[in-house]
Amino acid sequence: MVKGNNLQETEKTMTGQVNFVQQMQEQIDQWKALMADYKKGMDSAEAQAKTDYKEMMTQMEESIEQASAMMKQAQEANEKAWNDMEAATMKALEQLQKGYEKAAARYNKP
Repeated sequence: MVKGNNLQETEKTMTGQVNFVQQMQEQIDQWKALMADYKKGMDSAEAQAKTDYKEMMTQMEESIEQASAMMKQAQEANEKAWNDMEAATMKALEQLQKGYEKAAARYNKP
């Protein structure tokens, strides 16, 4: 009976890991699309606005790089490693999302 329980725990862990990787890929794709929109806006902006756009895009690119690294770690993690890193990784993702949203919000004001 213990083996069945371990199998269920393994499946649950792997499902959580797969879901996390999918969530990260969706977030990265969304951020990249937003970056493309901002780049279009930067191309037509004045000098100070261009500086502001560049700063924002640098912050967003850093978020994308960090999210990509986290996604890669999750993909490569074995079950035990994933169990150890899942909570911290989810918290880090939340912080990345908040930082990205904060950077974007500064430049989305009418």
